[in-house]
Formats: sequence, C-alpha cells, structure tokens
Amino acid sequence: IEVSVEPFSAQIFYLNDIGIHQILIDSIVKCDISIQQELCNNIILAGGTTNIQGFRDRLQEELQALAINQIHIYDGVPEKRQYV
Repeated sequence: IEVSVEPFSAQIFYLNDIGIHQILIDSIVKCDISIQQELCNNIILAGGTTNIQGFRDRLQEELQALAINQIHIYDGVPEKRQYV
C-alpha cells in the first residue's frame, strides 16, 4: 500500500479541521513578534504520532508553503519519542 498525502490532509476526509502546520503558525503569530523567529527555529516533535514516516518532512514542506522558510524542526529524543 502506498500512501501519499492522505495522512496529512484532513480535507480529503471531509473534516473541517485545520492541519498541524496551521495550528503551529497560528500559535507562533499569537506570541510577541520579538520571539517569533526563535520559536520557528526551535520546533520540537514529540509524541508517537510524529513517528509517522514522512511527518517531519511534510510539516517542513507545509510550513515553507506558508512562506515560513527559516525553520528548524528537531526530532526530540527519537528512541523515546513515542512515549512523550
């Protein structure tokens, strides 16, 4: 089975929810502008769902599509991430 965009696109399943990339950006822009770039440079993935193959790359692509080019996504502690 080959999976493409389905795990990342709530709209395909008729869900009105927004994606994690949009939630992330909405959270960052609600913070003081003086720390927004620092927040973009320190995104940390945690939790079992972030272990989905391609999650990190897709998140980065989605953020870059929103013109957020200067980001850094850390994988946290990969061997223990599913327990966080």
